[in-house]
Amino acid sequence: MRESEKRSRLSIDIPEEERLWLKVLATSQRTSINDLVLSCIRQHLPCDIEHVPNKKTAASLVKSECEKDTPIFGSPLEMFKYLGLPTKCLNQKSQKVSKKTSKKRVVKKKI
Repeated sequence: MRESEKRSRLSIDIPEEERLWLKVLATSQRTSINDLVLSCIRQHLPCDIEHVPNKKTAASLVKSECEKDTPIFGSPLEMFKYLGLPTKCLNQKSQKVSKKTSKKRVVKKKI
């Protein structure tokens, strides 16, 4: 953004839990809440430009779709733990849901 570009402030009221989820999502993408919200808005605006990935990006997308070892997470908490990110910004409710989800996935073998 150019420094000379005029900016306006927008204020919205949302529940605290949704604000925390926005914060977690922004943190996981290493961006600010402001940039995250603006990118989401831009995704829903009409666009006349055709977005075609270059050859290297297209090859990477195809490769990632074929990967069998891609981790799948049942919750943001599981993803944060896997990536070694701090989880204190996640609320207690999401952690409880995650524990229930992870318990279902655990398979114990008898020896």
